[in-house]
Amino acid sequence: RRGFAAGLSRLITLPLQFLAFTGTVYAVGRYLFGGTGEYREVAYTFALFFVPLSILSSVLGSVVYGIPLLGDMAGWLMTLIQLAYAYVAVQSSMNVRAGVAPVAALLLAALVTSAFNLALYW
Repeated sequence: RRGFAAGLSRLITLPLQFLAFTGTVYAVGRYLFGGTGEYREVAYTFALFFVPLSILSSVLGSVVYGIPLLGDMAGWLMTLIQLAYAYVAVQSSMNVRAGVAPVAALLLAALVTSAFNLALYW
């Protein structure tokens, strides 16, 4: 029962976390940096890489994460790949090219999503 409840909870909270993150990226890009993209573009662009990389990360997790050093390297590699795609996603979906704007949007979105997670699981 506990496993089912946890899975059901995750099915509800994961989309909420995605909405909080992409909504913050959109708001920061639009209102702080003058981006011209729409929210649907942000959500679509992030979904294009987030879902496949999350699946790949899960598969890798079941195969190599238990192996010392190799599992850590795979985890860091997946994180770096997601960060690189996220940077490009902010640039392309919000039409902001300034070097600091995509980074600031991602950092603020990470902070807002972390606060959201704290409130959700408190």
